[in-house]
Amino acid sequence: MPKNKHVLVQLLLIVFVAGVLSGFSAASPDGLERVAEDLGFITQAQDHSSILSDYNLPFINNPYLSAGLAGILGCAVVFCLVFGLGYLLKAHSGRKI
Repeated sequence: MPKNKHVLVQLLLIVFVAGVLSGFSAASPDGLERVAEDLGFITQAQDHSSILSDYNLPFINNPYLSAGLAGILGCAVVFCLVFGLGYLLKAHSGRKI
């Protein structure tokens, strides 16, 4: 299998995990929330406004679709940042791209 097909398969797997499987785990508190609950300082948490608050998109009413799209969006942002950083580092090193 050519290298580009491996990358495509990996990206599709990431989209599947982020988009489909994340909907099943979004109802549980994450690690930081769980520690805050266990140690009793969850009430001191400050509200924040973010497009991905609680791993959901606030403008989508379906919780599974909202969590799935939030997972895909988060992965896409991280992928773009890492790809862009890699491109800049490779360009700065003087190698042909």
